[in-house]
Amino acid sequence: MSFHSILEGIALGVQDEKFGIITLFISLLLHKGIEAFSVGLQISRTIAQQVKIVIATITIYSLMTPIGSFAGLILQ
Repeated sequence: MSFHSILEGIALGVQDEKFGIITLFISLLLHKGIEAFSVGLQISRTIAQQVKIVIATITIYSLMTPIGSFAGLILQ
């Protein structure tokens, strides 16, 4: 899912038209919450006893789209 999030971010970062940016941003908003909830459930089921690892994993996952967006801006 992290790779998927990076690709979403890159797609957002390389957009150069306002309509494309807004459309992609709205689509990300609509599905990112559900995706993050699903990933969070899986993480909590797998390693719930190791709180530091859960926090680190969620933090890394949450940074993937912004990192991809920044990479997309650089690539453009």
